[in-house]
Amino acid sequence: MHLSTSAGGTTSPEHATLKSWFAVLSVSLGAFVLVTSEFLPIGLLTNISGELGVSAGVAGLMVSVPGIVAAFAAPALTILASRVDRRVLLLSLMALLAFSSFIAAMAPDFKVMLVARVLFGISLGGFWSNAIALGGRLVPKASMVRATTIIMAGISIATVAGVPVSKVVADFLGWRTAFSVIGAVVLLAGTVQWWALPRLPAPKAPGFLQFTHLLRHPDARWGLATVALVIAGHFGAYTYVTPFLKQNPRMDEGYVSALLLAFGAAGIAGNFIGGAAAGRNLRGTIGVVVILLAASIMLLPSTGMN
Repeated sequence: MHLSTSAGGTTSPEHATLKSWFAVLSVSLGAFVLVTSEFLPIGLLTNISGELGVSAGVAGLMVSVPGIVAAFAAPALTILASRVDRRVLLLSLMALLAFSSFIAAMAPDFKVMLVARVLFGISLGGFWSNAIALGGRLVPKASMVRATTIIMAGISIATVAGVPVSKVVADFLGWRTAFSVIGAVVLLAGTVQWWALPRLPAPKAPGFLQFTHLLRHPDARWGLATVALVIAGHFGAYTYVTPFLKQNPRMDEGYVSALLLAFGAAGIAGNFIGGAAAGRNLRGTIGVVVILLAASIMLLPSTGMN
């Protein structure tokens, strides 16, 4: 059997084995539970804020705090864990994710909930700075695109189904059960990863000086600033969409869940359309996306009661 060497020095057969695809699926499942956990408080904001005795505005910290922590954790872990085997690192991050989910499920007050979300933010930043690149190391070069697509599918499925399904679970069994279910699925994904993932020696990672060198380029600074502002606007609105919709007395729980599902489906369609358009005109596509996002947010106050 001929062998080929994939990125990062991992050797694999020309044809991916069944165990290799299980490894890819386990990373995809990890991406699914990570994105679901990231967005989970959005659908449960009013439930959690009511039980823990805080306002919806304060409860929104459950979404913003992990994002801030992840922004620092991603580059920090890239540098500090530069020599750690990626299999060990990924399993450690999954264990931290499960731990944070169970802490959130048992949180007696909002302070403990925020501690759980800080731990989640560390896992979030570490996972995204490593997981996507694993697709090219788990299978031969000929299957890299398919492997990466499968990993990204975990994100798409979570965007469409993760939050609405979790909200349905919370509506019937409580928000604590929703967090517990997430923790259990994380343990399942981690178990499959422990069995399926091979040793993945750490690739050469960029140092701190390379990060600072990147920021000296004006295009990089403008790009990072644009992405930061767009994401801030998106999550600033999406985080509070559930309590906003519930201001309308005609909006019951089922209708809110349906709207969240529709939002996720539109997001997947946008990914395909935006990807095709960006290949033809990147600047124009970014401009259209920003305008549509800004317009939709500005229109919400005038349409929220209809």
